[in-house]
Amino acid sequence: MTTRSQTPISDDPILSEIRKARDEMAREANYDLHTLCERLREAERQHPERLLKTPVK
Repeated sequence: MTTRSQTPISDDPILSEIRKARDEMAREANYDLHTLCERLREAERQHPERLLKTPVK
């Protein structure tokens, strides 16, 4: 039996899904960091309810 801690990181299905999404987003922005950041900022403006609100200290 293999426990979660024994699973190699490269086989982790969650990390695989994250990497796939990251690669798709980068490809859609033609691997341009400026374009990617602008798209992410636009998504934040369109969906502010998805952002975490940091409590003021």
